[in-house]
Formats: sequence, structure tokens, C-alpha cells
Amino acid sequence: MTRFIRLALITGLLLVLMCSSAYAIPDWSFTLVTSGLSAPSGSTLTWEYTISNPDWTNRLVMTGLSSGIFQNGVPDASVFDLPILAPQSTVSGNLFQFTWDATATQGSTNSGYFTLSAEWYDGGFNFLETAPERSAFYAASVDNGGAPVPEPSTLLLLGVGGGAVAMMRGKWRMLRKFRGQFK
Repeated sequence: MTRFIRLALITGLLLVLMCSSAYAIPDWSFTLVTSGLSAPSGSTLTWEYTISNPDWTNRLVMTGLSSGIFQNGVPDASVFDLPILAPQSTVSGNLFQFTWDATATQGSTNSGYFTLSAEWYDGGFNFLETAPERSAFYAASVDNGGAPVPEPSTLLLLGVGGGAVAMMRGKWRMLRKFRGQFK
């Protein structure tokens, strides 16, 4: 009898272990359509995103957006609508905008990471767990176009060089005149 009870306990334990395997929620993805943008001073840049929910049964709910520090302009995260992704879906849209100050100089740059936070909910919108955060690198720079303006020191060097060439040319003329007198 003890042998039968022992066999029943082992079989029951194995059944419990096999049936209680935890469901693993798959990874979700977040990408920027274009990470590096450039525009003239005073203009607005807009980053676009794509988010995918590969899970077959659970919904992915965006709960927050953060970014690095922006300088020489005005950041605007209000264009991101914190979407709710149905199972097996992908969404795209505007993530973030930044308007350069009119006084931002050529080559001014902002860079950092946009970070999204999210939560998993089942089909009845019961909270399951917090999803791992996802980040994407961004960069923005001022590009006012046109030819670069030479620095004052460059103009000074060009002037001195041109003057030196003119002086040397004048000396050569004088030497030719001088040689002609002694022939």
C-alpha cells in the first residue's frame, strides 16, 4: 500500500509541475523611423515611431515617454498619444517634436534616448505585469545650409598672402629693370 501511495504522490507531483508552467509574455519592440534629423534654425523636427506587440492574447498599454535634455529650443511630447496595442498588432505615428530657437547656430546638436514604458493587460483589461522599458537613440542638429562663412582670421591670412605675392612681383619687376641698365 505504501508503494501505491508513493507512486500516486510522485505522479501527482509530476502532473502539477507539468501543468503549472508559467506563461511568458513575449518581448515588444519600439523603433524610431528616423533617429537623426537636421533642420534650419527656427524650424520644427518630428520623430516618428513604430511599436509592435507580438503577444497572441494580451494587450500592451503605453504608460510613459521620457527623453534626454534638449537645449536651444522647445521640446514637445504632446504629439505622442500613448497607444494601446491589441494582440499581434503594430502602430506607427508621431512620437516627439522639437522646435529649434531662431538663434540656434549651425552645428548645434541635441542627442539622447527616448524611453517608453508600458504595461501588459489581459483581454479583460486586468493588469498582468509591468513591461520592460524600451529605448531608442535620437539626434538633432542645426543645418542652415549654404556655404560656410570664412572666419576673420582666414580673411586676414588671405590678405597678407596676397600682399606678399604683390610685393614679390614688384621686386621682380624692379630687378629686371635694374639688370637692363647694366647690359
